[in-house]
Amino acid sequence: MLRAVSVAHDAGVFAIPPQALSEPARRFWLSRRFVEPLPRPMTRMMTLQIVRAILAEPA
Repeated sequence: MLRAVSVAHDAGVFAIPPQALSEPARRFWLSRRFVEPLPRPMTRMMTLQIVRAILAEPA
């Protein structure tokens, strides 16, 4: 996540798109504030705005 944030501006990146390989993995990503872009239900996406907010949270 730190790397994605550091290159986001230069590369034009605005989201992190992990691919869920199973239903438990899908639920894991959803529990971590990733969203499901339609029409690909096993693909997650998290905007870098959310990533920055998570990284700013105290540990």
